[in-house]
Amino acid sequence: MMSIILLLILSIVQYSSSIAIGSVSTKTTDNNVIELANPKALRSILTPPTDALLPNDRITFEQYQQVQFGWTRDQLTNYVGSPGKVMSSSIDNQNIIQVQYQGPSPNIIAIAGFGFLNEKLFTKTQFNFDFTANYKITKEQCDRIQIGWTYQEVRAAVGNQKGNVVSESGTNGNIGMTVQYTCIKDRQQNVDGIVTLAFVNDK
Repeated sequence: MMSIILLLILSIVQYSSSIAIGSVSTKTTDNNVIELANPKALRSILTPPTDALLPNDRITFEQYQQVQFGWTRDQLTNYVGSPGKVMSSSIDNQNIIQVQYQGPSPNIIAIAGFGFLNEKLFTKTQFNFDFTANYKITKEQCDRIQIGWTYQEVRAAVGNQKGNVVSESGTNGNIGMTVQYTCIKDRQQNVDGIVTLAFVNDK
């Protein structure tokens, strides 16, 4: 079960063009994204082509934030008002039902994914929903972050910014969360980077 949580949490890094990634087991400061086991398959779980979604399969960021672990698919459908795009996948020999929605604007590509195991929601992921501008940290702040830190320790090191929570999961007492920050470019870089931090049970 823990391996399922880790794979789903870390799969969100496929969206990033990052200069630094912090995770449960590794932290890099180069220009490479962490390579996952079968990342293409994991990415396909979370990022369907938008033409596979119906026009009314849309969800707002506020709705996304209110969706609770333990919900059934019927509860999610009733809450959003649409069944979304339903796909079946298998990770670690366990069947996962993934339900996906687009963001509210037809002009912005935004995807929300909800994973169900044993008919209960246990993970949710969003891409391009949160446009809060102040999730920016310096490279010095990024370099200061250590593996094993809690989420609160990270926030304290980056000016108490909560970051963009792109993925959350919860099942069997295990809680996972992936948070992203924009790392401000230094003189050796042409563009800002993305810092991705993955937490399991708050570390």
